[in-house]
Amino acid sequence: MSNIGIIEENFGRLQELKTFINTQEELAVSFAVQSEAGLNLLSCSHPVPVVLMGTGNAIPAKTVGNRIRIIQQKVPGAAIIVLSEADQMEVVLAALRAGALGYLYPNTPFSQIKEVIFHVLAGGAFLSPAIARKITDYFRQGEQPELCSLTSREKEIVSCLTEGLTYKMIAVNLGLSIDTVRFHLRNIYKKLQVKSKGAVISKVLKQERLVR
Repeated sequence: MSNIGIIEENFGRLQELKTFINTQEELAVSFAVQSEAGLNLLSCSHPVPVVLMGTGNAIPAKTVGNRIRIIQQKVPGAAIIVLSEADQMEVVLAALRAGALGYLYPNTPFSQIKEVIFHVLAGGAFLSPAIARKITDYFRQGEQPELCSLTSREKEIVSCLTEGLTYKMIAVNLGLSIDTVRFHLRNIYKKLQVKSKGAVISKVLKQERLVR
């Protein structure tokens, strides 16, 4: 049983998410609040590995980043999946830079949200297909110095990360062992000067011209 936290300012949406998750045998809602301020009143005695964070479509990039950092402080170790209508690149970048491991539109079917939750629990990351397509388009254009330093294999792994694949899935897709994937990831983190998968994706998005 995995405990899930929900932060959603829209009360109706909050109740819908809470009801859906509580009807899933493998999941349970640990808390459901309308803002980060509500976390101050909580006292969780068990780990909460995933938090769903809803936002409106007019949220500034700085605000989304700050909200994620507050959640990370209040719920240490939680993977954050953003549910937002905002698809401006600066907002998505701010979320990924702050450490979000998922970014979905709020009208995403509940069944898919459940799949993404399990995907993140398994060590993966997930972006909505529209955002993932933008990343792919960037990859097809030019190349910047930081990405030039990556080997062809490392670039393949970065591409897999942007598609939300877990370490195990990357290993299977590329015909590598998980340990080899982890070895390449350590080199990627070092070359790009980052410390997480979300930061790798953010770094890729920040480049104006990338190549596959």
